[in-house]
Parts: sequence; C-alpha cells; structure tokens
Amino acid sequence: MYKTEHSIAFTKVNQIYKTLLLFYPAAYRKKFGSEMLITFEDLYQEQVLQNKKIGIGFWFSLILDIIQSAFAQHHDSLKKQGVKKYIHKTLHITTYNIIGAVLLLPFFSIFLIDILARIIQGDLTHYNRPVYALLSHSLLYWFPVLFTWVVLFPALAIIINSIPLIKKSFKRHGTVLQFSFLQENWITLAILCSGLGFLAIFQLHDFAPCMMHGLLRFGVSTIPHLVSVCRNA
Repeated sequence: MYKTEHSIAFTKVNQIYKTLLLFYPAAYRKKFGSEMLITFEDLYQEQVLQNKKIGIGFWFSLILDIIQSAFAQHHDSLKKQGVKKYIHKTLHITTYNIIGAVLLLPFFSIFLIDILARIIQGDLTHYNRPVYALLSHSLLYWFPVLFTWVVLFPALAIIINSIPLIKKSFKRHGTVLQFSFLQENWITLAILCSGLGFLAIFQLHDFAPCMMHGLLRFGVSTIPHLVSVCRNA
C-alpha cells in the first residue's frame, strides 16, 4: 500500500517538475531536459530517504533555482539569436499577438484600476465612486471612445489572433489539442481567452465582482441567492 501511494506521489511530482521545465527555452529543454529530470528524481529520492518527506524548503529552493537558471538560459538565447529571432522562435510571439495585446491594453488597464480601487475601498461589490467619477468625466468614457476600447478592440483582437490559429490548425490536420501545438500557440490562446473574457465582463458589468465577493464571504451554498442579488448589482 505504501509503495503504491509513494509511486503515485512520485508520478505527480514528476509531472510538476516537467511543468516547471517549461520555463526554459524549448531548445534547452530538448537538449538537457532528460538529464535534468534524472537529476531531479535522484535529489527527490535522496530527500525522501533522509527526511521521510518533502518539505517546503525543498520546493522553494528548487523553484528559485529553476527561475534563476531559466532566466540565464533565456538571456543566453537572446544574445545568440538576437531580439527578433528570440521573440519569434523562443517565445513564439507573432505580430498578431503584439497587435492583439495592444488592442486589449486599454480594457485591461481600466479593469485593473477598477479592481484595485474596489480592493482599496474594501468593497468588491460596488465600484469606487471617486475613481469612477474621475474616469467617467474623462475622454475614455465618451461613448464613441468607450465603445471602441470596450467592444471593438477586444473583438478585433479575437479576430486577428483567430486567423493564424485557424491556418495552423488546418496545417496540423485538426491535431490542435496536442501539447506541442498548445505550447507553441499559448500566447495566441491567452489573447483569445482574454478578449472573450473582456467581452463577457462588458456584458456582466458588476455581476462578476458581486459574485466573487459573495462567494468569498458567504460560501458556495448561497449561489442561488447571490445570483438573484448580483443581477441587480
């Protein structure tokens, strides 16, 4: 029984470490990933034999080492490849991604300001009146401008980043759920999810903050009541 539990735990730990290796450039992982995994397994087994358990200190030291090492490898790749090739080949950032990120920036900035303002006032359910008054009297809340950064820009970001993704999916003959495809296009997928999320926020308005505040304060058992209350938030 113990061996079975230990084997399951070890498999999960291996998956965690493999996920952490994604912080390294793909070329570096391909060359040294297997060796790094073997080294980690030896360190893990040694830690278990010595202390009978894995402490927080072990993971903290491991993650800190990975962050420092991954940063050094990315810096080395940047120097060898140059900025343009590094952005395209290592980070997999395309022109479509940059345009999409720029289009989403206004909404993201205002959304972040709104969340921080609510946190500062200690009430996530209602907007911060002084901050809202300041923003509502600015050019950003003039209807043509408001429509542009709230609806038009996120919609354009979605459309622009959908085009290359669709093209790539046809080239891969529908194998878009493979990990390699998701890894290569993670920024595109993140922009698509962000754009859709921003449009959803536009539709939900204060519903989402109200629900989040209610769930944190009263728990999931009150969801039906929270939905009815937050509809009018």
